[in-house]
Amino acid sequence: MSLSRKFAFLLAISLTAAVAATLFVLYEVRSEAERQATVAQEGRINTFWQLLRSKGDVFAVIDGKLMVGSYVANGNFELPDLVQKLFGGTATIFMGDTRVSTNVLKEDGSRAVGTRLTGKAYDAIFREGRSYRGETTILDIPYFTAYDPIKNAKGEVIGVLYVGTKRSEFFSAYDLLSRKLIAVALINVSIFTLLAVYLVRRSLRTLNRLTSAVRSVAEGDLDVQVPVESRDEIGVLAESFNTMTSVVFKGMQEEIAKTNRMVANIKETIQQLSTSANEIMAISAQQSAGATQQATAVQEAMTTAEEMAVTARQVAQNAVQVETQAERANAAGSHGGTAVANALSGMGELRSQMLAVAEAMLQLGENSQKIGGIVDIIDEISDQTNLLALNATIEAAGAGEAGKRFAVVANEVKRLSQRTAEATGQIKSLIEAIQKATNATIMLTENGTKGVDAANILVTRVAEALQEILQLIQETNAAAKEINFSTQQQTSASEEMASTIVEVRDVATQVASGAQETTQAIAELTGLAERLKDLMEDELQTKGKAKALAGARLMSRILHQALTSGALTEADLFDENYIPIPGTDPQKFTTRFDAYCDAHITAKQDDFLNDVQVAFAVLIDRHGYLPTHNSRYTQPLTGDYDRDLKGNRTKRMFDDKVGLAAARNEEELLVQVYNRDTGERIWDISAPVYINGRHWGGFRIGYTM
Repeated sequence: MSLSRKFAFLLAISLTAAVAATLFVLYEVRSEAERQATVAQEGRINTFWQLLRSKGDVFAVIDGKLMVGSYVANGNFELPDLVQKLFGGTATIFMGDTRVSTNVLKEDGSRAVGTRLTGKAYDAIFREGRSYRGETTILDIPYFTAYDPIKNAKGEVIGVLYVGTKRSEFFSAYDLLSRKLIAVALINVSIFTLLAVYLVRRSLRTLNRLTSAVRSVAEGDLDVQVPVESRDEIGVLAESFNTMTSVVFKGMQEEIAKTNRMVANIKETIQQLSTSANEIMAISAQQSAGATQQATAVQEAMTTAEEMAVTARQVAQNAVQVETQAERANAAGSHGGTAVANALSGMGELRSQMLAVAEAMLQLGENSQKIGGIVDIIDEISDQTNLLALNATIEAAGAGEAGKRFAVVANEVKRLSQRTAEATGQIKSLIEAIQKATNATIMLTENGTKGVDAANILVTRVAEALQEILQLIQETNAAAKEINFSTQQQTSASEEMASTIVEVRDVATQVASGAQETTQAIAELTGLAERLKDLMEDELQTKGKAKALAGARLMSRILHQALTSGALTEADLFDENYIPIPGTDPQKFTTRFDAYCDAHITAKQDDFLNDVQVAFAVLIDRHGYLPTHNSRYTQPLTGDYDRDLKGNRTKRMFDDKVGLAAARNEEELLVQVYNRDTGERIWDISAPVYINGRHWGGFRIGYTM
C-alpha cells in the first residue's frame, strides 16, 4: 500500500472516529434527555395528583360520571389545562379507559374526548394494576408519558390519570443542537480534511521525489538530487539523501576507477600468464622430447659401451693367449737355434769325419722333423695372430678415436703375422729340402761332400731364418703384451665410460621426468589461468546483466516521462519513418524521437562507460535503429570513411544478425558474442525496453573480451 493511501486510510479512520465520537455524544445527550423527560413526567403527574386531590379525596363513578368528591371530571378541562399551563405538554383524566377530560387534540384540532386508551399503558393499568412510565403512541403521535390508575374506595381501577409531552416538542431543542453539532463537525472535518490533504500532498510530493530518486539510484543513476522545499523532517531527509548520493556517487566513481584498473591489470596479467605458460609449455615439450631422445641415445651408447667392454675383454683374453703362444714359440725358436748351431758344428765335424755323416744326417732329419713341427706351430700362431689382428682392426674401427692406436698395433700385428707366415712357409720349404737332402745324403753317401756343403749352406740359411723367426716372435710377443696392456686400458676405459653413460642416462631420465612434471605443472598453470579467465568472464557477465537490466529500466522511465510530460506522443515514440540523412556513409537516419533522445539519454548512456571494460551502452528500437550513441562515438563527421566508421556511429541502422536479435528480444536478457566492424571482439548483453506494456526495443551494453 502506498504512503498516500496509508495517509488517506488514517485520515478516514480519524474522521470516522470523530464522527463516531460526535454521534456517541449526541446519543448520550439524547439518552439523558429521555431520562430527563421521564423524570419530568413524574413531577408533572405528581402535581396533577395534588390538583386532583384538592377537589376531593374519594374517587367514584356515579351515574356514568367520574366524581372526585363532589367534583365532576367529565367534560371539565380545568385541571388538564392547568397542568398544561404549568408544565406544557398534555394531561388527561380517564373514566375507565375513556378520556373524559383532556387537552390531547385530534387531527381536526378538537379535544380527544371519548377516545380510548390502548397499548402498553392499557396493559399495565387494567391487566397488571400498576403505573406505567415510558414512551407510547397517542393518536399515532409518539409521547413521553406517565399513567397512574385511579382507584375507588374498594381499590378498584375506575380510571386513569395521565400526563405527557410530544416527543417532537421535547426533542426540538435537541434536534436543533444536533443539527448544529453535525454542521460544525462537518465543517471541522472538511477543514481538517482539506488541511490534511494539503499537508500530506505537500509532504508526499517530496517523498515521491525521494522515491523516484531512490528508484533511479537502484537502477544505477547515482548522480541524482531532490529539491529541498521545507525544513521539516522530510526536508532534512531530502537534504540528507542529496548528501548521501553525492558522497556515494563520488565514492562509487573512485571505487569503479579502482576496480577498472584492477580488472584491467588482472586481465592483462591473465593474458601474459596464458601467453608465457603456452611458451614455457612449448619449450618444456621440446626439452621433454630432447631429454627422451637423449635418454634413448644414452641407452644405445651404454649398450654399445657394454658391448665394447665385452669385446675388449675378449681381445685381452686373446692377447694373453697370443702372448703365451709367442713365449712358447720363442722357446721353440731358441731350441731351434741350438739345433742349428749343433747342425753347423756337425757339418764342421762332417768335413773331418765323413763317417759320421750318416749319423749326423739322421740327427739332422730328426731335427728337421722337429723344426717342421715348430714351423707348424709358428704357422698356426701366425694364422691366429692374423685373425686376432683382423678382429682388433674391426673393434678398433668401432671404438672410434680410442681405437686408433689399437688399430695401428693391430695392423702391425697383422703385418708381422703375414711375414711370419711367409717365413714359416720358407722354413717349411727348407726343411723339406733338408729332409730330401738328408735322404739323398743317406742314399748317396758318395755325394757327401757336396751334400755337406749344400747342407751347410742350408743350415746357415735355416739359422738365419730361425734368427728372423725369433726376432719376429719377440716382436709378436712385445706386440701381444702391448695389445694386452692396451686392451686392459680399453676395458677399464669402456667400463668407466659405461658407468658414466649410466649416470648420464639417469640424469637424462631425471631431466625427462622433470620436463614431464614441468609440462604438467605448466598445464595446471594454464588451466588455472583459463579458470581465472572464466571466473573473470562470469563476473563480467553477471555485472553486465545487472547493468543491462538497470539500463533498460532507466531508458523505459525516460521514454515514459516523454509521454507523461507531453514532449512526445506515443506515435512519435513508435515512429518507423526513418528519413535518410543526405551525404552520410555509412548511411544515417532521423526520426521524430531523435532530438528528445539526444537531449535526455546521452549523458545517462555515457555513465555506463565509466567502466573501462564497457565499449558502448546504447538504446535501440525494435528495428535496430540507434537514435543516440555515446559521446565518444558522436564525433563530428570528417568525410573519411574509416574515421567516421569508428568516431561517429550515431543514428545508424544496426540491422545485422546480432543487432536485430538484441532489438527484437523480449526475454529478460540476451547474451551474444561477435566481432565488431571496428575490429574488437564484443560480449553483447541486452535487455528489452517497454513503453506502457508495448515492446519498444532494447538496451545494449557491450564489453570488450
